[in-house]
Amino acid sequence: MAAQPADPPTPVLEAVDRLGLDAATLRPTEGRSGLTWYCGEDVLRVLPTAHADAEIDARGAAGRVLPVPRIRRQVRLGGHVALLEERLPGRPGLLAGPGPVVDPGRARRRGLTCGRVHGVLARVAAPAGVRGVERAPTTGRTALLHLDLHPLNVLVGDDDEVSAVLDWANARAGDPALDVARTWALLAAHPAVAGWRGSPVGAAFLDGWAEAAGFSALDDDARRWGLEFFLTDQAGALSEQELGSARRLLADLGADGDAAG
Repeated sequence: MAAQPADPPTPVLEAVDRLGLDAATLRPTEGRSGLTWYCGEDVLRVLPTAHADAEIDARGAAGRVLPVPRIRRQVRLGGHVALLEERLPGRPGLLAGPGPVVDPGRARRRGLTCGRVHGVLARVAAPAGVRGVERAPTTGRTALLHLDLHPLNVLVGDDDEVSAVLDWANARAGDPALDVARTWALLAAHPAVAGWRGSPVGAAFLDGWAEAAGFSALDDDARRWGLEFFLTDQAGALSEQELGSARRLLADLGADGDAAG
Protein backbone atom coordinates (compact mmCIF):
# COMPACT_ATOMS: atom_id res chain seq x y z
CA MET A 1 0.00 0.00 0.00
CA ALA A 2 2.75 2.42 -0.95
CA ALA A 3 3.67 4.17 -4.19
CA GLN A 4 5.96 2.22 -6.48
CA PRO A 5 9.13 3.55 -8.19
CA ALA A 6 8.65 6.30 -10.78
CA ASP A 7 10.79 4.58 -13.44
CA PRO A 8 9.73 1.25 -15.01
CA PRO A 9 12.10 -1.62 -14.18
CA THR A 10 13.74 -3.67 -16.94
CA PRO A 11 11.08 -6.46 -17.13
CA VAL A 12 8.36 -3.84 -17.67
CA LEU A 13 10.31 -2.13 -20.45
CA GLU A 14 10.97 -5.51 -22.06
CA ALA A 15 7.24 -6.28 -21.91
CA VAL A 16 6.44 -2.93 -23.52
CA ASP A 17 8.81 -3.73 -26.37
CA ARG A 18 7.52 -7.29 -26.91
CA LEU A 19 3.88 -6.23 -26.84
CA GLY A 20 4.49 -3.24 -29.11
CA LEU A 21 3.22 -0.73 -26.54
CA ASP A 22 4.03 2.96 -26.21
CA ALA A 23 6.36 3.45 -23.25
CA ALA A 24 5.33 7.11 -23.10
CA THR A 25 1.88 6.07 -21.89
CA LEU A 26 3.19 4.24 -18.81
CA ARG A 27 2.16 5.67 -15.44
CA PRO A 28 2.82 4.14 -12.02
CA THR A 29 -0.09 2.60 -10.16
CA GLU A 30 -0.65 2.76 -6.42
CA GLY A 31 0.94 -0.67 -5.89
CA ARG A 32 4.38 -1.22 -4.43
CA SER A 33 5.83 -4.06 -6.54
CA GLY A 34 6.98 -1.84 -9.42
CA LEU A 35 5.66 -4.44 -11.88
CA THR A 36 2.15 -3.06 -12.44
CA TRP A 37 1.68 0.06 -14.59
CA TYR A 38 -1.13 1.95 -16.21
CA CYS A 39 -0.61 1.77 -19.97
CA GLY A 40 -2.99 4.09 -21.76
CA GLU A 41 -6.48 2.64 -21.31
CA ASP A 42 -5.11 -0.69 -20.07
CA VAL A 43 -2.94 -2.03 -17.27
CA LEU A 44 0.38 -3.85 -17.76
CA ARG A 45 1.29 -6.47 -15.15
CA VAL A 46 4.58 -8.36 -15.19
CA LEU A 47 4.66 -11.52 -13.05
CA PRO A 48 7.37 -14.01 -12.17
CA THR A 49 6.81 -17.07 -14.37
CA ALA A 50 6.57 -19.33 -11.33
CA HIS A 51 3.45 -17.48 -10.13
CA ALA A 52 1.80 -16.52 -13.41
CA ASP A 53 -0.16 -19.67 -14.25
CA ALA A 54 -1.64 -19.93 -10.75
CA GLU A 55 -2.66 -16.27 -10.80
CA ILE A 56 -4.27 -16.62 -14.21
CA ASP A 57 -6.19 -19.70 -13.02
CA ALA A 58 -7.28 -17.91 -9.84
CA ARG A 59 -8.49 -14.88 -11.77
CA GLY A 60 -10.46 -17.08 -14.11
CA ALA A 61 -12.26 -18.78 -11.22
CA ALA A 62 -12.93 -15.55 -9.34
CA GLY A 63 -14.11 -13.82 -12.50
CA ARG A 64 -17.26 -15.94 -12.51
CA VAL A 65 -18.57 -14.16 -9.42
CA LEU A 66 -16.51 -10.96 -9.08
CA PRO A 67 -15.44 -8.20 -11.49
CA VAL A 68 -11.87 -9.16 -12.42
CA PRO A 69 -9.90 -7.51 -15.25
CA ARG A 70 -9.94 -9.46 -18.51
CA ILE A 71 -6.54 -10.34 -19.99
CA ARG A 72 -6.25 -8.86 -23.49
CA ARG A 73 -2.80 -10.17 -24.40
CA GLN A 74 0.05 -12.01 -22.74
CA VAL A 75 3.64 -12.81 -23.57
CA ARG A 76 6.35 -14.85 -21.83
CA LEU A 77 9.66 -13.11 -21.17
CA GLY A 78 12.07 -15.69 -19.83
CA GLY A 79 11.62 -15.38 -16.08
CA HIS A 80 8.44 -13.30 -16.34
CA VAL A 81 5.01 -13.28 -17.95
CA ALA A 82 3.54 -9.96 -19.08
CA LEU A 83 -0.23 -9.48 -19.01
CA LEU A 84 -1.94 -6.59 -20.74
CA GLU A 85 -5.31 -6.40 -19.04
CA GLU A 86 -8.33 -4.17 -19.24
CA ARG A 87 -8.57 -1.29 -16.80
CA LEU A 88 -11.90 -1.59 -15.03
CA PRO A 89 -13.73 1.51 -13.76
CA GLY A 90 -13.79 2.57 -10.14
CA ARG A 91 -11.44 3.86 -7.48
CA PRO A 92 -10.46 2.83 -3.96
CA GLY A 93 -13.50 3.02 -1.67
CA LEU A 94 -12.63 6.26 0.08
CA LEU A 95 -11.78 7.97 -3.22
CA ALA A 96 -14.54 6.69 -5.52
CA GLY A 97 -16.42 9.38 -7.40
CA PRO A 98 -15.36 12.89 -8.37
CA GLY A 99 -13.60 13.56 -5.05
CA PRO A 100 -12.84 12.10 -1.62
CA VAL A 101 -15.80 10.79 0.35
CA VAL A 102 -16.93 13.30 2.99
CA ASP A 103 -20.08 11.53 4.20
CA PRO A 104 -19.47 8.89 6.93
CA GLY A 105 -22.71 7.16 5.98
CA ARG A 106 -21.58 6.69 2.40
CA ALA A 107 -18.11 5.68 3.54
CA ARG A 108 -19.65 2.97 5.71
CA ARG A 109 -21.73 1.69 2.79
CA ARG A 110 -18.60 1.41 0.71
CA GLY A 111 -16.81 -0.39 3.52
CA LEU A 112 -19.69 -2.85 3.73
CA THR A 113 -19.50 -3.34 -0.04
CA CYS A 114 -15.78 -4.12 0.11
CA GLY A 115 -16.14 -6.41 3.10
CA ARG A 116 -18.76 -8.54 1.34
CA VAL A 117 -16.13 -9.60 -1.20
CA HIS A 118 -14.81 -12.05 1.41
CA GLY A 119 -18.11 -13.91 1.60
CA VAL A 120 -18.47 -14.07 -2.17
CA LEU A 121 -14.96 -15.43 -2.63
CA ALA A 122 -15.45 -17.99 0.15
CA ARG A 123 -17.88 -19.81 -2.13
CA VAL A 124 -15.38 -20.17 -4.99
CA ALA A 125 -13.50 -23.45 -5.29
CA ALA A 126 -9.75 -23.07 -5.77
CA PRO A 127 -8.53 -24.31 -9.19
CA ALA A 128 -6.22 -27.32 -9.16
CA GLY A 129 -3.21 -25.22 -10.15
CA VAL A 130 -3.46 -22.92 -7.12
CA ARG A 131 -1.33 -24.22 -4.26
CA GLY A 132 -2.50 -24.41 -0.69
CA VAL A 133 -1.56 -22.14 2.18
CA GLU A 134 1.28 -23.57 4.24
CA ARG A 135 1.52 -23.75 8.03
CA ALA A 136 -1.94 -22.33 8.56
CA PRO A 137 -4.74 -23.11 11.02
CA THR A 138 -7.78 -24.62 9.33
CA THR A 139 -11.31 -25.74 9.98
CA GLY A 140 -11.19 -28.14 7.07
CA ARG A 141 -12.93 -25.74 4.66
CA THR A 142 -11.09 -24.90 1.45
CA ALA A 143 -11.80 -22.14 -1.06
CA LEU A 144 -9.97 -19.70 -3.29
CA LEU A 145 -8.14 -17.07 -1.23
CA HIS A 146 -7.03 -13.68 -2.54
CA LEU A 147 -4.78 -12.88 0.45
CA ASP A 148 -4.34 -9.22 -0.44
CA LEU A 149 -7.84 -7.74 -0.16
CA HIS A 150 -7.30 -4.16 0.94
CA PRO A 151 -8.60 -0.69 -0.05
CA LEU A 152 -6.28 -0.37 -3.09
CA ASN A 153 -7.20 -3.76 -4.52
CA VAL A 154 -10.98 -3.50 -4.18
CA LEU A 155 -12.34 -0.70 -6.36
CA VAL A 156 -15.79 0.86 -5.98
CA GLY A 157 -17.85 2.65 -8.61
CA ASP A 158 -20.03 5.72 -8.29
CA ASP A 159 -22.95 3.41 -7.45
CA ASP A 160 -21.09 2.26 -4.30
CA GLU A 161 -20.77 -1.29 -5.68
CA VAL A 162 -17.52 -3.20 -6.22
CA SER A 163 -16.29 -2.54 -9.77
CA ALA A 164 -12.97 -4.45 -9.68
CA VAL A 165 -10.95 -6.84 -7.53
CA LEU A 166 -7.29 -6.51 -8.49
CA ASP A 167 -3.90 -8.19 -7.95
CA TRP A 168 -4.29 -11.95 -7.53
CA ALA A 169 -0.55 -12.55 -7.06
CA ASN A 170 -1.03 -13.98 -3.53
CA ALA A 171 -3.88 -16.33 -4.51
CA ARG A 172 -3.90 -19.64 -2.61
CA ALA A 173 -6.27 -22.42 -1.60
CA GLY A 174 -7.26 -22.58 2.04
CA ASP A 175 -9.69 -21.79 4.81
CA PRO A 176 -11.71 -18.65 3.92
CA ALA A 177 -11.11 -17.36 7.45
CA LEU A 178 -7.47 -16.83 6.50
CA ASP A 179 -8.44 -14.30 3.84
CA VAL A 180 -10.43 -12.42 6.46
CA ALA A 181 -7.53 -12.64 8.93
CA ARG A 182 -5.08 -11.31 6.36
CA THR A 183 -7.23 -8.25 5.72
CA TRP A 184 -7.93 -7.74 9.43
CA ALA A 185 -4.18 -7.70 10.12
CA LEU A 186 -3.49 -5.28 7.30
CA LEU A 187 -6.23 -2.84 8.30
CA ALA A 188 -5.26 -3.11 11.97
CA ALA A 189 -1.50 -2.80 11.60
CA HIS A 190 -0.50 -1.06 8.38
CA PRO A 191 0.76 2.48 9.06
CA ALA A 192 -0.99 3.80 5.94
CA VAL A 193 -4.32 2.89 7.52
CA ALA A 194 -3.58 4.02 11.06
CA GLY A 195 -4.60 7.64 10.47
CA TRP A 196 -8.01 6.69 9.11
CA ARG A 197 -9.32 5.86 12.56
CA GLY A 198 -8.91 9.52 13.50
CA SER A 199 -11.50 10.72 11.02
CA PRO A 200 -15.24 9.94 11.03
CA VAL A 201 -15.12 9.02 7.35
CA GLY A 202 -12.13 6.69 7.62
CA ALA A 203 -13.44 5.04 10.76
CA ALA A 204 -16.86 4.50 9.17
CA PHE A 205 -15.28 2.87 6.11
CA LEU A 206 -13.16 0.53 8.24
CA ASP A 207 -16.06 -0.34 10.53
CA GLY A 208 -18.22 -1.21 7.53
CA TRP A 209 -15.53 -3.48 6.09
CA ALA A 210 -15.00 -5.15 9.47
CA GLU A 211 -18.71 -5.83 9.92
CA ALA A 212 -19.31 -7.28 6.46
CA ALA A 213 -16.12 -9.37 6.46
CA GLY A 214 -16.77 -10.76 9.95
CA PHE A 215 -13.62 -9.64 11.74
CA SER A 216 -15.30 -10.21 15.13
CA ALA A 217 -15.70 -13.94 14.39
CA LEU A 218 -11.97 -14.54 13.89
CA ASP A 219 -10.36 -16.73 16.53
CA ASP A 220 -6.91 -16.08 17.95
CA ASP A 221 -5.22 -18.69 15.76
CA ALA A 222 -6.48 -17.01 12.61
CA ARG A 223 -5.49 -13.57 13.89
CA ARG A 224 -1.99 -14.80 14.73
CA TRP A 225 -1.63 -16.27 11.27
CA GLY A 226 -2.85 -13.04 9.67
CA LEU A 227 -0.31 -10.97 11.59
CA GLU A 228 2.52 -13.39 10.80
CA PHE A 229 1.57 -13.26 7.12
CA PHE A 230 1.53 -9.46 7.29
CA LEU A 231 5.00 -9.34 8.84
CA THR A 232 6.44 -11.66 6.21
CA ASP A 233 4.70 -9.92 3.32
CA GLN A 234 5.70 -6.42 4.42
CA ALA A 235 9.30 -7.23 5.39
CA GLY A 236 11.50 -4.93 3.33
CA ALA A 237 8.57 -2.72 2.36
CA LEU A 238 8.09 -1.29 5.86
CA SER A 239 10.68 -0.33 8.46
CA GLU A 240 10.98 -2.19 11.74
CA GLN A 241 9.34 0.76 13.44
CA GLU A 242 6.42 0.62 11.00
CA LEU A 243 6.03 -3.10 11.71
CA GLY A 244 5.84 -2.39 15.44
CA SER A 245 2.05 -2.29 15.59
CA ALA A 246 1.76 -5.79 14.11
CA ARG A 247 4.37 -7.13 16.49
CA ARG A 248 2.55 -5.64 19.48
CA LEU A 249 -0.75 -7.13 18.36
CA LEU A 250 0.94 -10.48 17.92
CA ALA A 251 2.49 -10.27 21.38
CA ASP A 252 -0.94 -9.54 22.84
CA LEU A 253 -2.15 -12.79 21.28
CA GLY A 254 0.64 -14.70 22.96
CA ALA A 255 2.94 -15.15 19.98
CA ASP A 256 6.62 -14.30 19.67
CA GLY A 257 6.34 -12.27 16.48
CA ASP A 258 8.37 -14.55 14.23
CA ALA A 259 6.62 -14.56 10.87
CA ALA A 260 5.82 -17.99 9.46
CA GLY A 261 4.89 -16.96 5.90
